[in-house]
Amino acid sequence: MIENNIPRWKDRQVLIYGATGGIGQALCQAFHKQGAHLYLIGRSKSKLDQLREELGGKHQCFLVDHLTSKSSYEQLLNQLREQGGRFEVGIHAVGRGVMKRISQISLEEWQSTMDVNLHSAFAFSKLFLELTSSKQFELVFLGSASTEQSWPKNALYGAGKAGLEYFVNVLQQEIRPSGGRAWLYRAGAVNTDFFQQIKNHLPPHKMIQPDELADIIIENFRINPKIYSTVIPLRSE
Repeated sequence: MIENNIPRWKDRQVLIYGATGGIGQALCQAFHKQGAHLYLIGRSKSKLDQLREELGGKHQCFLVDHLTSKSSYEQLLNQLREQGGRFEVGIHAVGRGVMKRISQISLEEWQSTMDVNLHSAFAFSKLFLELTSSKQFELVFLGSASTEQSWPKNALYGAGKAGLEYFVNVLQQEIRPSGGRAWLYRAGAVNTDFFQQIKNHLPPHKMIQPDELADIIIENFRINPKIYSTVIPLRSE
């Protein structure tokens, strides 16, 4: 676990999309302990309210259904501006899995899953870049080790994550001159509801734990800003 580094993040602004998921919550807890001011984005009001209460009630929450729709995007952008959000860190922690053979996937499932896993990463990046004023900033995305090989029923999830990885590599090249870094964590199985529902997967104790992943993400920000590695592979047991 990270040692007490409260001065590192005290009162600094962090934007987290997907705050109520397993990894998102772990990141919220870790940043909160280090004094950061969090702006939490999610789709469930009840879950956001519960998370905010667990974090002491001082952080800002924003309810968004589909960030990829023009109206939702513009509404969130205006809300964040009204709250004075000027962010140093942005974390895209949303994801959806549909494990079916290609012939069984509906057009609606393909589109909606791509919206979450890939298209929303573009929308979130654009949103963040419109709001940040920091000379050094960090953007984090969650990839998948499943892009390293192919197998049946993984076409939709794998295609989205492979596209995300390419997108983040290009993003890194574009934001580097202005002091930004983009990170993609190509993680194996993480102990969240998503992986627990997959049949014949690793037992939970052999998976990456969300709080461990959160600590790794935050600790890597301490690396000299002149040093960066866009894709970070992480393995479960």
